[in-house]
Amino acid sequence: LSQAEKLQEDILKSWKGSYELKVHIDRDPSKQAGWKFHEYELLGVCLRIELGSRDLKQSQAVLVRRDTGVKHFIPWGKLGSEVAVQLSSMQKDLFEKARLWRDERMQEVEDYVSFQKKLEELGGFFVAPWCQKASCEARVKEETKATIRCLPWGEDLQPQVDPRACMVCRDASSSVRAIFAKNY
Repeated sequence: LSQAEKLQEDILKSWKGSYELKVHIDRDPSKQAGWKFHEYELLGVCLRIELGSRDLKQSQAVLVRRDTGVKHFIPWGKLGSEVAVQLSSMQKDLFEKARLWRDERMQEVEDYVSFQKKLEELGGFFVAPWCQKASCEARVKEETKATIRCLPWGEDLQPQVDPRACMVCRDASSSVRAIFAKNY
């Protein structure tokens, strides 16, 4: 077995994640390393493991995260556990980045006029009271091109009740919180 194949086996044996991990060895001699790096980045490969001649001499591999581009020089014996650490860290980091992005673009609105104005000027996500009537949802979609993205649930696994009146028809009898946004 080549060193790459041994490392592939070690990584797969040490993997304890809840999803299937695939380790691909690129044996194509017709492309330069930079070409391959770019190609795999376009394919969405999370981690790239480089194994060059210097790495072979030093019994290490270079582990590169797609999201940060940071290179980690890892001894062969620790590569399997480091892959798990980096994938877990990457999952948490990307989730937090997405949550922060969403929260920065989330706004509360109460009335339809301010919703329309803010939607045009700022864009983003808008939490608003909605009466659960299809006619109000259709009016918002027709007039603004925004649609309901989700209905936040409470602990009872039901849509969160909103005591405010529907932003469209002003009916306060059965409003729930709804998140509206345009699809781009």
